[in-house]
Amino acid sequence: MDLNLVFLYNQLLKKLDLDPSIGDAEQTSFDFSSYTGTIPNDLHSKYFILYSASDTKRYAVFYDAQGDLLSLDTSVFNDISDAQQVRVDISSGVTTLADLALATKTAIQSATFDFIVSYISSNTFFTTKTVRNGNTTDASDSAVNGVSNGFAITVLNQGVGDYFDSLEMFQGNSIYTKLTALAQKLDADPGIDQTDFLASIGSPTTFADAQTSFNIIIDKLNNDTGVSYQNYEESDGTKEFEVLIVDKALNTTDVYMQFSMPLMEGPITIYKGITCDVQYAPESFNDVSMLKQVTESTVIFEDTNFSRATVGFRTDLSPGYETIDFTKSGKGDFGFFVYSQHNWGGGFSGVPLRTYIPRQKQRCRYIQLEFLHDSAREKFTLYGFSYTFRPISERAYRS
Repeated sequence: MDLNLVFLYNQLLKKLDLDPSIGDAEQTSFDFSSYTGTIPNDLHSKYFILYSASDTKRYAVFYDAQGDLLSLDTSVFNDISDAQQVRVDISSGVTTLADLALATKTAIQSATFDFIVSYISSNTFFTTKTVRNGNTTDASDSAVNGVSNGFAITVLNQGVGDYFDSLEMFQGNSIYTKLTALAQKLDADPGIDQTDFLASIGSPTTFADAQTSFNIIIDKLNNDTGVSYQNYEESDGTKEFEVLIVDKALNTTDVYMQFSMPLMEGPITIYKGITCDVQYAPESFNDVSMLKQVTESTVIFEDTNFSRATVGFRTDLSPGYETIDFTKSGKGDFGFFVYSQHNWGGGFSGVPLRTYIPRQKQRCRYIQLEFLHDSAREKFTLYGFSYTFRPISERAYRS
C-alpha cells in the first residue's frame, strides 16, 4: 500500500477548502426594513464592515449625509484603521428606506469586485454574495459606533468549504469509495466549470486504478478555468509497507498489527511465518540428584533483529512449559523507531534476552529451555543460553 496516496488525498481536501473559487459563496443580507432612525441625518458617519472572501481585506461602508465627509477619521474610529473605506453619499435624493438600500448597494458594487450585490427595486434590503468562498461578514461588526436603530446584518450562507470535514479518509477506509464521493462532490460544486469528474474516473477497484483516478481528478482541477489554484499535487510511484500481524480476533477476520499504521482498504500480500521450536536438552548442572533453585536465564543471540519471540521453561517437578513473551527491536524498518535509539541498515545489537525463571519452575533437579519464533521474513541466530542457580539440598525428593 502506498500510504502517501492517503496523505495526498487528505491534503487535497484541505486545499480544496482553501481554494477561493471552490465551494458555495457566502451570502449575507443587509436589511433596513426595521430601521427607525431619521433618513438621512441619523446615518451620518455611521458604518458597517465587510470582509473580503479570504478575510485578508476589510471594507468600512460609511454614510455621508452632508456631502462633505470624504472619509472617516481612523484616529477616532480606530477599529477600521486597516479597512478600505467605501463612501455612501446619501446627502441628496435619499429619503426612503428603499433609496437607502439602493444607494448602499450601488456604492459597494462600484468600490470592489469582491462581491456580487443583489437588489430588487423598491426593496428595503439587499444581499451580497462573495465571488469566492470564505467568511466575509460578521454581524457584530455593526454594533459599536456603527449603523443601529434596527439595521440588521444576517449571514444567510457561511460559504466555508467542507471537503475535509465530509470526506476525510481515516485508517481502514476504502480509497475507492472516497474517490467516488469526492468526484461526485466536485461535479456538484458551483465554483468548478467541469462536471464530469465521476464519469472520468470510472470505478476504481485496484490500487493502480485508485492512483490513476486520483491523478485524473488532480489534472482536471489544475486545468479548470473556474479553479483559483493550479498546483494541486499528483500521486507518483508506489511504495510497499510491511507490518507484522501479532494476533487475530477469534471468529472474525480482524487482525492486530505490531504497529498502528494508516493502512487503507485494498489488496495485500501475506507472508506466513514458519513456527520454529528449539528445545534444548535438560540441564542438571552436573548433578542430577541435587535440588537446585534456578532464578535467572539468559538466551544469547548473534543479534536481536527480530520482532518478538517466546522462551519457555519446564522442570522435572513441573513438566509443562511456562512461557514468557519478548518484544525486540525488529528488522530496523525505517520510520518505526526513534532515530538514534535503534540499530538499522544491517547492523544490530547483540544484547541477549534475560529473564527471571517463573516461580513454579525455579525448584528442580533439572530444567529444560524452549525457544519459539514464528514471525515471517525474520531470522535469528541462537548461540546458546545460561542459568543462574544455587544448590539447595542433596535430597531432591522424599523417599
